[in-house]
Formats: sequence, C-alpha cells, structure tokens
Amino acid sequence: MRVSVYQNDDGYVPDSCRYRVTLDDEALETCVTADEEKSEALCFERDPNGKIVVDETGEDAKMILRRGVVKIWQVPEESEQEPLQETA
Repeated sequence: MRVSVYQNDDGYVPDSCRYRVTLDDEALETCVTADEEKSEALCFERDPNGKIVVDETGEDAKMILRRGVVKIWQVPEESEQEPLQETA
C-alpha cells in the first residue's frame, strides 16, 4: 500500500489524516508519503527537540527519506468506532 498527501502522487488519498504509518514499529507523525512495498517513508526532518527543520532560507521544511519496515493502516472515522462503555 502507498499513501501520500501530494495530489500528483499515485498514492494520494484526500483523507490522509485517517491513515497511520509506522517505520520499524516507530510511529511517524510527520510522514507525507509512505510506501510499504518500497519500504520507505518521506517525512519532515526533525531536530533533537522534535521541531521540524527548515532550510537555509527559512521558508521550506527539510525532508528525509527513511527506509525500513513500513506499515500503513486506516483509522476508522468516529462514526465507525465502537461507542465508549461507561465504567462503574
């Protein structure tokens, strides 16, 4: 499976926020394109504090291509989820 936020990508899905991606069992929060068959994920680069790194101009975020075991799954919409059970 492949998912992407980019409209010109073959894996584009308009509701990409409904997908979750892991790389080697690590959740990827800043992933913009992920491909299970190619075992790669394109993500915003983050500094040691978790902030997104920008280029020298300060206008564009830097990207990093990460490789490993990629897993993609779709998260159900709220209306599709089981209702919360009240606890005593």
